[in-house]
Amino acid sequence: MSADNWRTCPNCREACKATYAGIRLKVAIQADEATPTWREDYEWWMNDDGTVFGVYKGGCDRCGHRVRFDYVHEHAGIVRRRTGQDET
Repeated sequence: MSADNWRTCPNCREACKATYAGIRLKVAIQADEATPTWREDYEWWMNDDGTVFGVYKGGCDRCGHRVRFDYVHEHAGIVRRRTGQDET
């Protein structure tokens, strides 16, 4: 499976800034951004009773920092969609 998105790792970016004692070296930051190492994956689905699930996973290939968020929204009831015919 391929990643949904690639970006610069926020952890590595902050470490790069801290390494240079607060002096932002534009060349170093740009070099870091040129090779995205933070992989993002998203999943969304709904089961038969209408409960919606979501998962976000992100992780860096360089520093090993990982994040995962799980989301569940239980549906109080299924809303039926009208088919276009008038109800009598």
